[in-house]
Amino acid sequence: MKLSGEWLKNLETEDKLAVGILLSIGIFLIVIISSFQHIPGPIYGGDFYMARGFTQAILNGQPVWNDPYYQGNYAYYGWLSYLFTASVVRLTGLGLEKASVMLPAFLHLAYLFACYLFGSALFKSKKYGLFLMLTAFSFKIIDMKLSGHLAAIFMLFSLYCFVRYEQVGRGESGKKTYGIAMGIFMGLTALAHINLFFGLIVLIVGAIG
Repeated sequence: MKLSGEWLKNLETEDKLAVGILLSIGIFLIVIISSFQHIPGPIYGGDFYMARGFTQAILNGQPVWNDPYYQGNYAYYGWLSYLFTASVVRLTGLGLEKASVMLPAFLHLAYLFACYLFGSALFKSKKYGLFLMLTAFSFKIIDMKLSGHLAAIFMLFSLYCFVRYEQVGRGESGKKTYGIAMGIFMGLTALAHINLFFGLIVLIVGAIG
């Protein structure tokens, strides 16, 4: 309890606001999504059901690098979100349908938190971090597409680490850590969604140039 109290005491006002807002949004999203009986997608299928099928293939024992569409071929898309969902199903015992419905709520909180960190670092002000987080939520209350959502989280953490890497002076503590973390998050972005990874490369190259 003492550690918890010290941790809260060390938080700045904007950090406390961010935590409170994220908790409120989390409760709001879980209340809404818990009422869903199935994946909220078109009845004829679409990306949501494709992702469900790919996740089921992993749960059935198929290697992540194999294409569930064409037997014997390699997957040409980012498979990390399907592996992530399958891992959650195995670890928690949730059904795939329920996990596919509930996970987006928790991922959205991570996405909004990443927006807060990135905005705070980019503009060197946590007030702008709060503004970016609330703006992101107002534009998209939730995103049920796991692959794009997971990639967007890793993409934002990559950009956050890039900004912090540029802000920390050469030889100062933390610069190397931010550089390594950026590389890791960029790799995770590529494994989650290749299109967003190419967009990330363009943003970073443009910023450096």
